[in-house]
Amino acid sequence: MQKPARKQGRNATLTATPLLTRGLLHLLAMFCFSSAFGQTPTPTPEPTPIQPTFTTPLKPMPDPSRVGVNTAEPLSLPLTDAIDMALKNNNDIDVSRNDAQISDFNLKAAKGIYDPFFNSQTFYESRTTPTASTIGGAVNGSVTQRQFFNDIGLSGFTPRFGGSYDVIFNQARTVTTNRNATLNPQFPTNLIATYTTCSGGLRIDANRRNIMIAGKNIEISESQLRLKAIDSISSVEQAYWDLVFALRNLQVQNDTLTHAREQLESNKRLVDKGVLAPIEIVAAEAQIATFEQLIFAAQESVTRNENILKTLLLPDRSAAEWSRPITPVTSTNPQIPRIGLEVATAEAMKNRPEIAQLETQSDINKIDQRFYKDQTKPQIDLVGSYTAAGLAGTPNPLSSGAANVPPNLVGGYGSSLGNLAALDYPTYVSASRSGSLTKSHRKS
Repeated sequence: MQKPARKQGRNATLTATPLLTRGLLHLLAMFCFSSAFGQTPTPTPEPTPIQPTFTTPLKPMPDPSRVGVNTAEPLSLPLTDAIDMALKNNNDIDVSRNDAQISDFNLKAAKGIYDPFFNSQTFYESRTTPTASTIGGAVNGSVTQRQFFNDIGLSGFTPRFGGSYDVIFNQARTVTTNRNATLNPQFPTNLIATYTTCSGGLRIDANRRNIMIAGKNIEISESQLRLKAIDSISSVEQAYWDLVFALRNLQVQNDTLTHAREQLESNKRLVDKGVLAPIEIVAAEAQIATFEQLIFAAQESVTRNENILKTLLLPDRSAAEWSRPITPVTSTNPQIPRIGLEVATAEAMKNRPEIAQLETQSDINKIDQRFYKDQTKPQIDLVGSYTAAGLAGTPNPLSSGAANVPPNLVGGYGSSLGNLAALDYPTYVSASRSGSLTKSHRKS
């Protein structure tokens, strides 16, 4: 009886075991299901960022060559040589030199009014005149006279008293058919000297006024030449030192760029060691680009100032020195002259060309005032004349009076000149001719 009971209990245990197993599986399935739908998924981690590279290839130094300039043949130029070249080749100074020469020529032309004027004329004349009277010495009702005539004259103005002179010598050989002519042929000669002066030109006249003004114009031209020279020297010195400054500035910019490039290399080494941030490389490169721009600007300034100096020194762009770079060699520490203010002011007032020009122009105005004031006075022309005559010839056998000819008149051309030189036949003329007797001239 007991055995069946033990068997029944074992069967009950066997029956309960599958049920338990299924319950556990059921719970496990529910747990997995709830976990699959209720748990938040884990995100995928992103990759760690990598620091970018900020370095760029380093450019070479800016090219020092310039367009149109042969840097292989520099021109070493002291300031004194630059001034000499400017005074020699400056076009404005050449114009002033030409003006000074023109003033000299004008003075010579003004003085040329006193150069004597030589004149002469020669002609041959044959004249036949009908004559019905025997008193006229006619032969067959006419008289024929042939004459060879010549005169030589000298005239001009005198530098004193505003006068003028005129001297003329006349000579002729005359042959006539007139029976009444006691000398045939005959050689008449005469010398006429005339001098004319004006009371209004005793102290100053137009000729002397022109000469004095021409002399003052020379002084003005010389002052203008000095002024041009001073301006040229000042411009050359300014351009010379501007070029020195531009070259020094270019050298400073090159040195600054060199130091910036060295700083860039140092920054790269420090960035590689982790001492500096990589952004410092970018800052150094930006600074280098800025310094390169400054170098280009400095090169442009050097070229501009160099061209300004060459324009002052050289006659034109075809000169051989135009393509050569100028290297100033004069020291930048010149000795400054020590002079007091009063002495400097006195020297400036004494040597300034502008003041000299004003003084000369004032002198010209005084000359004009003196001349035109003299023109308002009464004008009286004084004229004096002297004539000496000579005559000689061959006695005319057809004339009834040939025997009465004085012996000194018998002869040839030489005898006529001897009679002229003896002054045996003078003529005096003295006269006054009033040009104006009014107290003043509104026109003057």
